[in-house]
Amino acid sequence: MSDCTITARRFQLICAPLRPLLPKLIAALPKERHCRKFGAKTHLLLSLYAQMLHVSSANLLITELNDVGSPQSSRNLRQLVDFDFIDEETDQPVQLNQSSFSRANGSHPYTLWRDCFMALVPYVREHCRPHYLAAVGPLLAIDGSLFDCLGRMLWATYTQTSHKVKGHFLFDPSGLPEKLVLTTGTGSEREVLRQNLLPGITYLMDRGYNDYALFRQIEATPAHFVTRLLKNAAYEVVQNWEVSLAQRHLGVVSDQLIRFTQADVLTCVRRVEWRDAAGHTFTYITSRQDLEPHIIVQLYKHRWLIERFFAWIKQHLQLKHWYSEQENGVLIQLYAALIVFLLLKLFSATCGLREFRTMNIIFVNWIQRHLFDAVKEADIKAYLQTLGFAYSVIVT
Repeated sequence: MSDCTITARRFQLICAPLRPLLPKLIAALPKERHCRKFGAKTHLLLSLYAQMLHVSSANLLITELNDVGSPQSSRNLRQLVDFDFIDEETDQPVQLNQSSFSRANGSHPYTLWRDCFMALVPYVREHCRPHYLAAVGPLLAIDGSLFDCLGRMLWATYTQTSHKVKGHFLFDPSGLPEKLVLTTGTGSEREVLRQNLLPGITYLMDRGYNDYALFRQIEATPAHFVTRLLKNAAYEVVQNWEVSLAQRHLGVVSDQLIRFTQADVLTCVRRVEWRDAAGHTFTYITSRQDLEPHIIVQLYKHRWLIERFFAWIKQHLQLKHWYSEQENGVLIQLYAALIVFLLLKLFSATCGLREFRTMNIIFVNWIQRHLFDAVKEADIKAYLQTLGFAYSVIVT
């Protein structure tokens, strides 16, 4: 990435990795999708601000944006999101109303937010310490999570009495989301995986993905999977492999090749049984036969990164109240949440503050309290140089 010019506020500092990306991505938008009074750049930055500060409604967000205040005020949101425009007719600051905001959520395509997210993922991965397991190859954990919707959001079908959307997330081993697929609440998690299979990947998934046809499709891609075995699965043992003493000390009970007897086409998979220190037994199945059995156990445990991610974004970001009832607006809000997750993860890993190496509640509260704080030029320079930017800053 190249030069980055920002105002000396912590919000702009956190958003600095986006600055070199935005001009090209916004220029690629169809011209008719631009809103004259509320541009895509301002919309994107405002959506990130709303996530960081957990703004509970669109009305509150618009009210704060319209607050002109003083140019020297320590809390000047208009300046931070580049909305400091003057109406030529009235010579007064431009005001955003509810209809303009709603229109922007429909006309600014969510693909801008998606492309920003996808461009950030590899960059953040470079600066965040990965937690890869040695010599296992590319890994992706996949799972879905439901988000409540209003009853009048009729497109978000779930049941006769409730409306929900489901976000299907693919996660890499460094704890970063790589892809989001949005469906209605009734969307099939297995079908989403089928449509997004890539060769050479080992997919880590929960028992809800158990499907013999899906297993065969994954192997034919060719890819691999690790999951838990259903308790009612019918199978026969094809081969018992000897479990070494070292593996037994790690909790491995058995290592087998099994064949499902309920499948239309008999499918052979590896079955690993493992017992924890408390005496609880867990059974895993996988298409990987080249790894030690305890590695299979560790791979499945790695899947819990995605569960912790769901808990984090639902607790710390604004995904309980939608600013727009349109599908495009919902996707904008979801991708804004993902972008903020990446930016905060990058900031916590590289800002030099040891107490914030983990993204816990203390870190999030500190960000919210100090989002408008002025930042010293020396701190800005150090952070931008850590990210690989040429140093350029406007102090306001």
